[in-house]
Parts: sequence; C-alpha cells; structure tokens
Amino acid sequence: MNSDVARTELSDLPQGSSLIEGQYRKIFEHYPVATWLEDITSLVTEITRLASSGVTDFGVYADTHPEFIDSAAESIIVIDVNQSALSLGEARTKQELLGPLSTTLDLTDRIIRERLRNDIIAIAERQTEFDQESVAVTVTGRSVDVRITAHTIDGSEGSRFMVLCIFDATDLNLTGGRPLEQTMLLDVASDAILVRDMHNRIQYWNRSAENLYGWSSSEALGKDADELLHSQRPEEPKRARMLLMQRGDWSGQLHHVTKDARELTGESRWTLLRTNSGRPKGILSVTTDVTEKIVIEKELHRAQRLESMGSLAGGIAHDLNNVLTPVLVGVEALGLLHTDSETQRTLAMVRSSAKRGALIVRQVLSFARGAEGKRGDIQVRHVLGEIKEITKRTFPKSIEIIIDVPKNLWIVSGDLTELHQVFMNLCVNARDAMPEGGTLTISAENVRTDETFARMHLDARPASYVSVTVEDTGTGMTPEVLDSMFDPFFTTKPVGKGTGLGLSTARSVVKSHGGFLTVYSEPGKGSRFSVFLPSAERSAEEDPDAVSGGLPVGCGETLLVVEDEPALRDIAMQTLESYGYHVLTATDGVDGISVFIQHQSEIDLVITDMAMPFMDGGSMMRALMKIRPDLKVIASSGLISRESRSEATTVGAKAFLDKPYTAKELLVTIRKVLD
Repeated sequence: MNSDVARTELSDLPQGSSLIEGQYRKIFEHYPVATWLEDITSLVTEITRLASSGVTDFGVYADTHPEFIDSAAESIIVIDVNQSALSLGEARTKQELLGPLSTTLDLTDRIIRERLRNDIIAIAERQTEFDQESVAVTVTGRSVDVRITAHTIDGSEGSRFMVLCIFDATDLNLTGGRPLEQTMLLDVASDAILVRDMHNRIQYWNRSAENLYGWSSSEALGKDADELLHSQRPEEPKRARMLLMQRGDWSGQLHHVTKDARELTGESRWTLLRTNSGRPKGILSVTTDVTEKIVIEKELHRAQRLESMGSLAGGIAHDLNNVLTPVLVGVEALGLLHTDSETQRTLAMVRSSAKRGALIVRQVLSFARGAEGKRGDIQVRHVLGEIKEITKRTFPKSIEIIIDVPKNLWIVSGDLTELHQVFMNLCVNARDAMPEGGTLTISAENVRTDETFARMHLDARPASYVSVTVEDTGTGMTPEVLDSMFDPFFTTKPVGKGTGLGLSTARSVVKSHGGFLTVYSEPGKGSRFSVFLPSAERSAEEDPDAVSGGLPVGCGETLLVVEDEPALRDIAMQTLESYGYHVLTATDGVDGISVFIQHQSEIDLVITDMAMPFMDGGSMMRALMKIRPDLKVIASSGLISRESRSEATTVGAKAFLDKPYTAKELLVTIRKVLD
C-alpha cells in the first residue's frame, strides 16, 4: 500500500479519539500499514504560547533552542499502535512502543531529531497532512529507513491528535520508488552495490558485495561502512563523503578490507540519494575490484621503466665495453714487454679490475633488459674468493667469516653472473639470520654421488659435483618455513626488507645448471645450504687453456679490422701484428667496404663492430657477402644482447666476440675461424 492510499482511507475515518473505538478498532488493528496514534495536545498548547510571544519561524527557533525539541519529545505521547507497528518496531507488546516519544526515540540521532523538528514546523504551520522520510530504530536497535505520512486530527475539548502511517522504505530508497522486483537485478550485477544511510549504516548489501568482501548481507546490514570496510585507511571515505556532499556524486579508488583481512583496491562510484524534498537520505555506492588490474598496470609500468633503463644501460654498456677492451688487450701486450714481478703484479691488478668492471656492466644489463648470460668454464674457487672479499668489506664486524675452499676444486660449466648471484644471496640470507652476530662458513668440496645419495635427493643423480656450502649460526627455520621457503614471494622478513624471490631464483638458477640444492635447519641452531653443480672432474691446473702456455699466432694472414673506437682499433692492430698477422683498418661500415674493395683478394678475415655510425656492422656484412659470399667474418659488440648475436649469425658471421674481450679470446677466436 502506498502513502496516497493511506492518506485517502484515513481521511474517511471519524474525527477525534473515536478513531479507534467501536467498529473502527478492527480496521485499525488489522490495517496493513504500521500506524501510530499520538496525542500532541500539549505540544500544540506550547506552540500557541510561543506564537503569541512573537515566535514566527519555528524552524529557526528549534535550531537556536535545541531544548525545545527535547521538550516536544516529552509532550508528544504515543497512545496506541496497531499490529503492523509492532511488526515494524520488532516489539512483542504495545507497551514497548507507548508513552512519551522521549522514551522511545533516540534523540541523539541527528536524523531522528531532524524528523521531530519537521513535525513541529508542520504542526505550527497548521498542516493537516504532510510526508517526510526518516530513520526508525526498532526495539532491537536495528535502523530502518522509513517514509512517514502524518495526518492531524482535532479531538474534543481542544485536544489534538496525529495519526502516523510509517512505511518500511528500504526498498524504495534503493530503487527510487520502483517495484521491489527491480531491485533483484542488483543481485546479479557483477559489482558490489551497497546503500548506507546518512549515519553511514549499511542498509543494502547485494550478492556481489558478499562475494567480494566475504560478509553476508545479515552480517553487514546495520554496520558502520567505514568501520567494516575502511578500518585501515579511514581518511579515504571521509574525504570522499566531503566531495560527495559538495557535488552530489563522487568516483575514485578506495582501499577496502575483506572479512579475511585481505586488502583490495576498489574503483567506486558514489551517488547521493535524496528525498522528494531534496534532503540527503543516503549514499548508493557501486564498487569494482581493480586490485589485479592495478598490479598488472604496475608491472607494465615497471616493464616500461626497465625497457627504458635497458636502452640507456645498453648504450652505456657499449661505450664502457669499448673503453675496457683496449685496457684488457693492452695489459696482455704490456705483460709480454715487462716480465719483472712488480710490473706483472700491477698488470694483474689492472686486468682483474677491468674484468670486474666488465662483469658489473653485464650484471646491470642482465637486470635491466634480461641480457643472456655467457656460459663457460668457471673456477668456483675464484668466485668464492670474490664473495669472501665482498662479505668481509660489507658484513657487520660481529659476523666472523670462515672460508674453506681447496685449491684442487673442479671446474664447472655455467653463467658466472648467475652463480655469483646465487652464492651472494645465500650469504646475505645468512647475514640477516644473525642480527646479533655469529659465524658464516663458506666451504666447497669435490663430491661423487652414488645411487643411494641420488635416491635421497629428488634432483640428484649419480655423477660428479662441486658442492658449495653456506652455513650460519643464526636463528634457524621452523619446519613450516622450510616447507615454503622456495615458494615465489614467500619471505619471513619484515615488509620492505625482502621480496621473497631470492631463494626461488637461486633454486631456479641451480636447476638450470643441472644441479640441485639441499637445506638443513633447526630453530635456534642455524641453517646450512648446499649447492651441487655438475662437473667434468677437471681442476684449474688441468685446464687446457691454462696449461697450454703461449697464445696462437698467425701465419701472415691479412685481417680487416672495422672499428669506430680509435683506441680499440689501434690496440687490436698492434696486438694482431705482434702475433703474426697483416692488419688493415677501417673506421666505419662505409670505410670498411671501401678498404675491402681495394684489397678483397688479399683479405682472409674481417673483424667488425656491430654498432657504428654511418653504416653499422650488419649492413656492411651484407654488402661484403654479396661481393664475396665465402668471406669469413667475426662480429663484435658491447651491447651483450641476443639481438646482436642473432643479427650477426643471420648475416653470416662465423663467430661473435662480446666486448670487452682479452687478447687471448681474440687470438683464439681468429684461429678457430681461419682453421
């Protein structure tokens, strides 16, 4: 039944207190709309007195004299209610709803005081019928959004009564007066939809809200929306509400908390709901979960930043490698000229520093653009020697560092940068496990595993390995942590102190090298990580390149070196000529073609940089191959990328040299291609 029908039927009832007597008692009791009968005689008397004393605007008077509203609540007496009122008020007996309004209304509620103020104004203006929307609080304390239709009635001997028909307007608030069936559409919406009153109490909560946040409708209704959903960042909804009241709508991102304490980001659209008179009555909010979208966007932005960083790093790497190559080649040339021990020590230090610089460039590129690492024979003893120097310089003095590595440790095949990262990561984890200090032991040994050992370790097989163990005397790990420690993003470190990727990356690198990793740990007794890397049982002393003595020499072949860096071009020419080659040089691709055309019958091999001005190495190689398809070419680049190698191979290069290279690498590569 709507309020217009209620108003029509009430106007046909007898006047005064006889409204609910005799034949009309049955109508009143079974009336399908919650109905209150209030005696307002005392309030009318007080209003008449104030009017005679000069009060003309009772709205202003009530605002400036708040005690007047409290007094009005004392003077308005509920004298009867029907069965529908008991149901709406969730009362068991009429006595719970009868008496002065001051005993049944929560006058601290702003909306209820506003409703009483509007009643006073309507009575003072002698309105016989008026509507308003408000909030009713049931006996059990639940808030109900209601629409009130009031009808004033004159009684005998100057008495005055007010009949109130009160409708549960929750559904009307949601749909703007549309049929309730239409609100069922809200439950099939994919977005979380909720309605809150002006006191921020949740009045509606659709099925998608249940799915998104975890609370059922019965758990959420009547709760404070900010306390339920925004407890971690309460300032966000407050700011949104302020803008909503100014503009009537608001949209933006808010952080929400779910029932299971997860934090999610929602794209919210808020709309201010108003009564027919324009008074704000609630807030409709529609929220889309954009947590995953934001994560993807962040990853995309990160990838774009890394791509930009990679381009910048690539250019820097090319220039640095061009600088380091003459240093490495020149050091070896100087070593042949100056054989005294003091000079050799100095040159060894320069060579080591230059190689370390080249490794740093490679690490930056590997991180920034995923440059593929270079795999080859690695002396693990030397890698652990570098780790020792780094840890002793950077770790707290409260941590004692012990290194136990035999000189006859076998050589392994792998990526130097990746293995350096694995060992360094294990050492850093050991450091973090000893905040009060302790002992870090790094040891290595040659190991031959058998079938029994292989059955005890999932990724092991009967073979020869180099085992590197990193052991600490720190806090150790519980069985639960041991079960999860290799999971990506799992970390026991505080927020901002660890990504949870270190051990998962280490394990992935070790497996990619054909090895495996074992762990032993107990709480309070420290941890021991052992990395097993396959080996061919060849020690550094047995390395063919190490024991071969001299470097390969030429037999008078003519080489064309095309390089735009003067220092690199000059040192290459000096080194090659000193090892028995005749050398021609060119400064770029155009110059290279010109020199080749003049001496094509003499040239046995071309060595070219890939990145040069005017014409790059790839374009020059294509032109030279058209002139002489059987031409042997060695390509070189400081960019250290798959693209450079791929282009060189596609065009026809027989070998590829990463800059910076040593004289040995240059001479060995030339000999392999020529032979």
